[in-house]
Amino acid sequence: MLSIIKLILFHILFSLRGIVLGISRLLAFSSLVVFMLTFYIYQLSAIPFVAKAMLLTVGIFFTLVFWLYDYLIFYLKPKMIDIMLTK
Repeated sequence: MLSIIKLILFHILFSLRGIVLGISRLLAFSSLVVFMLTFYIYQLSAIPFVAKAMLLTVGIFFTLVFWLYDYLIFYLKPKMIDIMLTK
């Protein structure tokens, strides 16, 4: 039963790979840029520290999704399938 769930998750994650990587890269880049801009633009410097920390956390989270998504696909890969992922 577990191998069937693992196989289904592999196919779902593999088929959505391009969308997930594109969206996670976009969200990570934009949130980290906005985080950096909060320190340089005077009107944005009034934003509370909690909001800045949340921006940084979201940026780091989506960066980790972008980096570790392929490792998750390789972990869920069935033994009978050889794949090579390119970016």
